[in-house]
Amino acid sequence: MPTISRELSRNTGKRGYRHKQACERHKEKDKTIKLTVAARNHLAFALQGKAVGGAFYKYLRHQYKRMQRI
Repeated sequence: MPTISRELSRNTGKRGYRHKQACERHKEKDKTIKLTVAARNHLAFALQGKAVGGAFYKYLRHQYKRMQRI
């Protein structure tokens, strides 16, 4: 997450902070999800299990959150 000082330096012109420039930069930003090969394989495995009635997919998100709380 960018800091406020980085945000200001990135979107400040000669006449001060440019909110329109910040909005345009945000709209042009690439919003695709980038998955590594390992993550893609893991996701494919989980979805295949879900298709045949497995329950592995239910634990993916929740297990990660549980590990963070510890």
